[in-house]
Amino acid sequence: KFINIRSKSLPSKNLSISIVDILGNQVEKILPLEIQDGIIKKNLSHYSNGIYFIVFEIDDKKVYKKIIVSQ
Repeated sequence: KFINIRSKSLPSKNLSISIVDILGNQVEKILPLEIQDGIIKKNLSHYSNGIYFIVFEIDDKKVYKKIIVSQ
């Protein structure tokens, strides 16, 4: 199971991207070198079933996008 993350802000020096679980615990930090042509492809097959959030943080603003893993 893969997910493609695309954003107009990719890549950006000030952008931080992470994946957190429903409790807010950081599961994974996405590194800048994972960004290819403005797209991040993540393998979610090792994630447990549940709700996660992709957190885009730029400057002092955060945007959350919900994803559901069901395998």
